[in-house]
Amino acid sequence: MNKTISTRTGILTAIFIILYIVLLQRIHISQTSGWAFLPFLFIFLGIIISNLFLYKYYAGIAFIDVLTHSVRTLSTILFLLIVGHSILYFLFTKNNSMQEWTWMLMKTIFAYGLSGMLSAFFCSFIFYTFTKNKK
Repeated sequence: MNKTISTRTGILTAIFIILYIVLLQRIHISQTSGWAFLPFLFIFLGIIISNLFLYKYYAGIAFIDVLTHSVRTLSTILFLLIVGHSILYFLFTKNNSMQEWTWMLMKTIFAYGLSGMLSAFFCSFIFYTFTKNKK
């Protein structure tokens, strides 16, 4: 299976999310605003796009292979978001305490990880359902 599909799509999705977060910080949108929840939708769309690229090359593969591809995309996104959030934290936060940084990392891993795993499972199920009879 082509592993570069998941990596490239994950990198582009993570970069897009980080740029979106920077934009929100620059125009001073609150973190409790509805606009702050769009990155979770971007993760879902990134995994769907990754599965569409997978569909272009492979059809009729097992559900576990599709789920593995989706989780691989998610892991790329999550790793880059952790790195990106850490860099943004140290660039834009005035009080750089390690306790606040650790708390920010925990929120990032939990929120994006949980949302991403649900998205990966749901997207894999959709992909498998619509392609299982195609040969």
